[in-house]
Amino acid sequence: MNSQLNLTPEQDRYWQAKKYIEFFVAVDNRMYLKYERNSASIKTRIYEIINTLNMMMRSLRIHLALVGIEIWNNGDKINVQESKDATLKSFETWRETDLLPRKGNDNAQLLTGIDFSEDTIGYATMSSLCNSKNSVAIIQDHTRETSFMANTMAHELGHNLGIRHDTFGCNCSPNKCIMTSHLKDVKCGRLYCRHGNEWECQMDYFPETPDVGLVAPGTKCGDGMVCSNGRCVHVQRVYRSTTGFSII
Repeated sequence: MNSQLNLTPEQDRYWQAKKYIEFFVAVDNRMYLKYERNSASIKTRIYEIINTLNMMMRSLRIHLALVGIEIWNNGDKINVQESKDATLKSFETWRETDLLPRKGNDNAQLLTGIDFSEDTIGYATMSSLCNSKNSVAIIQDHTRETSFMANTMAHELGHNLGIRHDTFGCNCSPNKCIMTSHLKDVKCGRLYCRHGNEWECQMDYFPETPDVGLVAPGTKCGDGMVCSNGRCVHVQRVYRSTTGFSII
């Protein structure tokens, strides 16, 4: 979006405050088989993607707390098919009836190894984050590049938050912003062009909440950067010891 926000002092304080989204990732059986049944490798990949995604969401003062990963290693729990609409609907129902009663979350995304029809790599319901049923997205595992996967997941989460496609005036020129309708052209890594419109719902604000995400030490969080003690630091500042990763 490229519209400037005209905020009251109260709205500005809320905008500046850090907000948390409890984020859940499900992995379908096709993706499990694609990675040769290696659950550890899949989890590491997800950690890296979430770290990159959090860097993108920082401009919105939003932090994703990864509260769970579920890998469907014994078969899919929904009917994952080429139809994006049918798969999204099935995933919505699964989250509402199966996942939420046993694992609270604000938003869930399904990573799948299927090739969706109509050249789709991601799909989500607009302005659905505050809806207990519709706060979901489905993402095709369309590339091995962490940053490109994070772009797709950020794009669909942006739709969940109520951010629509940028149509003109994107200041990332000559590259595209993440909310472009042509996501495959994205290179600059910005979520939106200047300021996104505030969404209607009020997300929880927990100023004393620590980072409760499942971030593994040593996980990549940027170009030449890794996670250490809950921070994203340059790899040269980190060394491996018998007790794990430590900052020099």
